[in-house]
Amino acid sequence: MSVAGIGSTNVAANVSATSSYFAQRNADARQLHRALQAGDLGHAQQAFQSLLSLGPLPGSSSTAGAPFSDPKLVSDFQAVGQALQSGDLASAKRAFNTLQQDYQSNAGGVDKGTIDKVSPDARQASGVNVNA
Repeated sequence: MSVAGIGSTNVAANVSATSSYFAQRNADARQLHRALQAGDLGHAQQAFQSLLSLGPLPGSSSTAGAPFSDPKLVSDFQAVGQALQSGDLASAKRAFNTLQQDYQSNAGGVDKGTIDKVSPDARQASGVNVNA
């Protein structure tokens, strides 16, 4: 009895879910960046909530509730949210810039804590990019 088919189906589904997740995360991050640059608090808050609603990467053991697993990135992401919640656009912009910088220095722009747990195929498919 062979189980090879089951494994490959799960891997393909995982890669597809991961690719979709990162595509949505990238789109939401770009929206957040644009809203912050435009000084649009309402749209920035909406984009942040969209990112937050993604939760952790599918299949991830992260319990942080954020779309990142690296503790530094989670902290940066929370700082953006706190600034937006208080209506402080200047602090939100600074926090987002810090998030971008830390994201880029984290394994060359990949949220290594989540993507490395998936598969080499998922790493290729993700095209992770928080930059707008």
